[in-house]
Amino acid sequence: MRVRILAVGHKPASWVTQACEDYLKRFSKGISVEIVDVKPGVRSKQTAKDEAAQAIEKDRLLTNTHKNSMLIALDEKGKSVTTKELAGMLDDWMSSGDNIDICIGGADGLHPEVKQQASKILSLSSMTLPHAFVRLLIVEQLYRAHCINLNHPYHRE
Repeated sequence: MRVRILAVGHKPASWVTQACEDYLKRFSKGISVEIVDVKPGVRSKQTAKDEAAQAIEKDRLLTNTHKNSMLIALDEKGKSVTTKELAGMLDDWMSSGDNIDICIGGADGLHPEVKQQASKILSLSSMTLPHAFVRLLIVEQLYRAHCINLNHPYHRE
């Protein structure tokens, strides 16, 4: 199974990259997780939502998705799930052989068309999070979910 995290944004700080790489190295037993950087659209306004940039990001995200992959959108208004529920989803995806593309939007979030094409819209938090932190958080949560499925002691209740 392959999980690709498509993340709109500029190059993250080195501590984010290092932490993500640390978790990415830990995955084993039939799962490959990678982060794909997606260049953000150029914003013309500083205070208002920039729909033109968001549309460019939509095109870049959808161009990078694989046709046979299940699309998962991350959005603060998406469905909130527990780590155990994520583990169940991950187990189902692995059992069915589905590959997964997880989309993280840019500064203005995901374009409605990306959310419309997504099989699931999940929320990591109802709070607004920095994009670099979202990358790290989803990688860690996928690793934790994978450990739950393997009965690895990383996750404790």
